[in-house]
Amino acid sequence: MLVELQALVEHCTRNRPSFSALRERFGDRWHPATPADALDFVVAYCRAALPLLREPGDDIGAQGADALLHFIAALPRDVETAIRAVDAFRPPAPRAWNEPHLDAYVSLCCTVTDVWCHLLGPEADVDAAILRTLLREEPRRALDYGAGAGHYALALAAHGVEVDVVEVDPVKRRFLTWRAERAGLDARIHFERERGGCDLALALNVLDHLEDPAAAVAELAQALVPGGALCVFALFPRDGWHQSDTDAIDRCAAALWQAFEPAAATGLAGFEVFRRRADDAPADGGAARVPCLHPRSTRQVDAADGHVVFAAPTFYSRACSVDAGTAEVCAAFDGRRTLGAIAADFGVAEDELQALCDYLLAARQLYWVDTATARPLPGTATC
Repeated sequence: MLVELQALVEHCTRNRPSFSALRERFGDRWHPATPADALDFVVAYCRAALPLLREPGDDIGAQGADALLHFIAALPRDVETAIRAVDAFRPPAPRAWNEPHLDAYVSLCCTVTDVWCHLLGPEADVDAAILRTLLREEPRRALDYGAGAGHYALALAAHGVEVDVVEVDPVKRRFLTWRAERAGLDARIHFERERGGCDLALALNVLDHLEDPAAAVAELAQALVPGGALCVFALFPRDGWHQSDTDAIDRCAAALWQAFEPAAATGLAGFEVFRRRADDAPADGGAARVPCLHPRSTRQVDAADGHVVFAAPTFYSRACSVDAGTAEVCAAFDGRRTLGAIAADFGVAEDELQALCDYLLAARQLYWVDTATARPLPGTATC
């Protein structure tokens, strides 16, 4: 936590400040024995930094850092009491969904990391690009599911959006509430309001932190109006900490397929925008099917063997490869011609083309479209 706080202070002061008084009080080789000891040092550190801070101006990163340093320097009594009640440092959480429930000290550490990482650290540029996408949606009411320290919720509220917030970490919730009040945005930030009627929902850096991400997708679908946008950032890395169970990811993908349609590609790996379907389960009605490559599919030629690799940057598709001739056939999968018509165009047997489609479907690079409605058919893929 102290490393991130130091980075936040240096960003807000532009110069590395001296904290000689802290050294005199705590000593160069001082180490905290309990979370309460660590809290004493961190509070003293932030209080010593306050006179050195410059005005944050329009710098979003500096605004968040400035707010966090003031929050810790005058820590709300309920947060301080909860941290002082923690008798020992906890070992790291075994999985991401356990972390918010460890204790208040861990929550404070996570809040500091959240502010540093998303406003000034390695994810700042990506988050800024995501925010631009959110604002282009021109939402009136949004749901920020897993809001963290509230960067997106506060930015949306500052643009006049009513924001419903879901966040299980108690200190992050407290900091978000405090910061909204400080910025005069608390009238637009709602924690316990009944969800529904939203035209924008955010699930950013959250689905891969959940034990059951499919259940969250179902909640998000219920909160959105038909045509509403769901913005997802999830990578599901196999690092032993995030959600990476294949079955859980497949169930999440199936839940997305059942309730949403993919929108245009964003250009940011892991960031996806979906649209809430007007009808959760449109009937097939016996209409003819036409194949269509998934809109996320990208083609890349392997120079070594001439194969074309179909890949997508998102968690719900898997890479697969076909030869150059087959890739030409795949290019005809435009969602307008039946399988029979494409087979005739290329002079191939329809059952062979069906086998190719089954292969692409299994790799989640293709879906079937109802010719009567020009919409994806449910139950034909987990997307």
